[in-house]
Amino acid sequence: MDAVFALADRISVLVYGKIIATGSVDEIRSNADVKTAYLGEEDAA
Repeated sequence: MDAVFALADRISVLVYGKIIATGSVDEIRSNADVKTAYLGEEDAA
């Protein structure tokens, strides 16, 4: 992910062929759906 974040201006994240998020690096890093899908984290809020 670090390589993608370093090279991309906008990112789309897919899960099973469906886009779950599109945005800037900061938006993707902070997106709860992306964290859950790829890092197994759930938002504590």
